[in-house]
Amino acid sequence: MIRPEEIAQVVADTLQEASLKTEAQGDEIIVYEGNRPTLRFTIKEDGSVLINHEKEAGEAEWILKKYARAEHLKISGKLYGIHSLDVWGNEEDGFEVNEIYSKDQDLEIPTQATNSEIIRILKEEGFINKTAKNENIEIDDSGDEIWINDARTGEPIYNLKPS
Repeated sequence: MIRPEEIAQVVADTLQEASLKTEAQGDEIIVYEGNRPTLRFTIKEDGSVLINHEKEAGEAEWILKKYARAEHLKISGKLYGIHSLDVWGNEEDGFEVNEIYSKDQDLEIPTQATNSEIIRILKEEGFINKTAKNENIEIDDSGDEIWINDARTGEPIYNLKPS
């Protein structure tokens, strides 16, 4: 079986040939815009690709397929940093996020994850009590970030930002 580091090097070399400034660091591929990293991929043990940056999964997959001729690589998910929140307000007047604190931990969220899957991951990682009912937790993934809210009150609990 081909090791992730070998796949990463081949993909990085192919992206370089397409005039994209790229480097492979172990099992990670970094694509630069100027001197700034704009996209990071990690090749997992099963050969699938994990997106480690703020680009949308579709855009990252497009880059891989168009420039790296990597139709065989599957986007498995995206890394999100989890953040706790200092929230002000109440149910009646609404809530306002006063401060966001990084938990210094990334969570791998599958590309097509359902709300139940996201809640399961948060429970497994200890961010939500395992006995909490899923219907009491609201997931708002309408933007680049994912907001975890108390479904009864609307109070934001956690924020997940692309790593």
